[in-house]
Amino acid sequence: MGRVNFVKFKLNRFEYVKPFHITNSISYDTENIEVVVELDNGIVGYGEASPSFRVNGEKVQVLLALEPVINEMIVGMDVREYRKIFDETDKLKAAPSIKAAVQYAVLDAFSEEIGVPVYQLFGGAKRELETDYTISIGTLDERLREAKEIVARGHSVIKIKVGENLEEDIQAVIAISEVSKGCKYIVDANMGYTPKQAVKFVTELYRAGVDIAVFEQPVWMFDIEGLKYVRWNSP
Repeated sequence: MGRVNFVKFKLNRFEYVKPFHITNSISYDTENIEVVVELDNGIVGYGEASPSFRVNGEKVQVLLALEPVINEMIVGMDVREYRKIFDETDKLKAAPSIKAAVQYAVLDAFSEEIGVPVYQLFGGAKRELETDYTISIGTLDERLREAKEIVARGHSVIKIKVGENLEEDIQAVIAISEVSKGCKYIVDANMGYTPKQAVKFVTELYRAGVDIAVFEQPVWMFDIEGLKYVRWNSP
């Protein structure tokens, strides 16, 4: 039986290989919070939070200050009854990334204790997960060079950042598709388009024969009517 002995946060800073340009934002590094959950039998579980003030209003400094709060919430609880721990941490409604990181660390510790990998706890349907590789906003030449490099590395899912210049974005995605035949495309506007711009974007790509698997954050996240407009007017 393993009960939570303590929860510890560690701030990690990572520098990007190149500037990461999304709609109205350029980042040169990122700060993630590593979450460590240690049980009273010495077993350790790990999770990680990647907070975003722009998306969900989280600040790294605020999340770090939650460490004693979370210790008070779950220390002494049995990880075999992890749903009870989740019920407690689900109260952290204003801190979704740290909540998820703590919950995963609890699952990780539980899986270590019983000797079953986390993916098998969820049914074990897949042993591998294919992820995407992202092309940030840049010049057309920069985007095409990145696309060719991604394909050369063997990736088949490409995420393309758009949202600052509609016509340039359309041109770029079509051009990227021509140098990466057979890939799956996720486009992410990071809430940069109006509803009508978003519809024009997907319509032009459809006419050009580009199949988009996912269109992420086409408009402002609270524009529910705008999201409905995009949904019902897209090809």
